[in-house]
Amino acid sequence: MNRMDPESEPINMKDKIKSNYRTENISTSIDQLHTSLNTLGISNYDIPNTKIIFKKQQTTEKEKQSLLLGHVEVYPSKSNPVEIVFDERFSTKEKEKTYVQQLHERDIEYVGMQEALKHELAHISMWSISDQKRQAATRTIDEGWANLVQKTTETLPIQQTKENIKQLQSQKPEILDRCLDFSKVTTYEEKLNTAESKTGQALLLWIHQEYGVEKMIELIQKAPEYQKRNDELDENKFEPVVLDKDVHKTSSEYSSLLDRIKSGDIDPNLAKQKLKEIEGRQFEYALIETTNSKDIQEVRKKFIEWVNKE
Repeated sequence: MNRMDPESEPINMKDKIKSNYRTENISTSIDQLHTSLNTLGISNYDIPNTKIIFKKQQTTEKEKQSLLLGHVEVYPSKSNPVEIVFDERFSTKEKEKTYVQQLHERDIEYVGMQEALKHELAHISMWSISDQKRQAATRTIDEGWANLVQKTTETLPIQQTKENIKQLQSQKPEILDRCLDFSKVTTYEEKLNTAESKTGQALLLWIHQEYGVEKMIELIQKAPEYQKRNDELDENKFEPVVLDKDVHKTSSEYSSLLDRIKSGDIDPNLAKQKLKEIEGRQFEYALIETTNSKDIQEVRKKFIEWVNKE
């Protein structure tokens, strides 16, 4: 895969993003995304039609705990199927400055709307790079990818990425062990304090450096989350991803489980647990295959050796 020519940015990319506010940030974030993917050696990418939404923070206790610092929502039937949602206090530069200061006073680290928008654009650009529409990778890789793109500029963040893992090794080894238990997929509810995204970033950069950009993309393709992004469905439903028998080793097992779910032959809670177990196994297979390792223990050994190599 060849690096992109700086003039080869996909046509009308900026026209695909609609917003009533902060248009200068949108233009800059797209330029930054383009530079980052160029540095990573990604020659083709796209984003779906996207709308930037600024919402007033709600008042229930549950909603108060979920700060609108930037996240993606997907509505396949809309003309702009992707919405990137921010708190309304990011709608102007002046309001953002005050709000970010308030966040910092509460010991909440926040990079600002510009960087957050680049992070979210990285998520949705991944769908075209992996050729899997609306399909997130397993959380460690999905967040790791967005982190890697966010931190990449004209150079790759190799030393900082390694340092992040070294700090986890020395300060929170149990958290790193959890993130390296690939058979058990990480979840938002675990509150790992970005350890999973740092681990995913390091895994992707390790494979990029040691095996090449094509293998990094192969890992993303082979390690999908078990469901597509679809916020039109209620929380008790999901839109299953289509696994390819020639790409995903767990495709037959996954298809059999889907048949059981459709027929009502399995309890929904147990079905969700089984889906996550299959996702974890597929993640392990993806890592073994893309790194040409004999088993997952060898994957972990190679990875830690790369982290500690000067």
